[in-house]
Amino acid sequence: SFVPADVSVIAIVNKNSDEVVGSIPLNKKNPGAMSVFGGKMLVASSGDYYDDAIVGGVELINLASNANEGIIVDGTMSAVLFVSADKAYAGKMPDAGWSMEIFTINPSTKSVGQNVSGIGDGSGGMAYDGTKVYIGDRGFGSSGIAVVNPQTDTVEEIIATELPPTGLAVIK
Repeated sequence: SFVPADVSVIAIVNKNSDEVVGSIPLNKKNPGAMSVFGGKMLVASSGDYYDDAIVGGVELINLASNANEGIIVDGTMSAVLFVSADKAYAGKMPDAGWSMEIFTINPSTKSVGQNVSGIGDGSGGMAYDGTKVYIGDRGFGSSGIAVVNPQTDTVEEIIATELPPTGLAVIK
């Protein structure tokens, strides 16, 4: 069974004592991705893949107060990446086709922006190097790493890979 638990929370752990010292309740169920920038955290939750009544979404957490500042977008969300205080990318599975579309969100205004075109299935991971966003494209016939300009939200280049990517990281 893939049914999410009744309640989803972010556990607050004291790294020195390795103890859970608190939690932050989430509005959505089944969190699977997080990204942090400037004292804020975005949490992407998928909800229930098989039950349309249990919808996931992206929520904004204030790390200074440990308060949930609300939902930015609803949907079967599986990825999120902070780029700046007012720019992030999120991945959503729009239908039963299991391919992920990537779009922008503004955490400051809690608004949804445009889709990033030219990506077949963005479920292969996302990373940011301070200049470019890298999105693992697992689409049929388009496997590779899409290099996205965060100023224009356009794919500038596709780095071909023999196999579809499953995760990305930037090492500086």
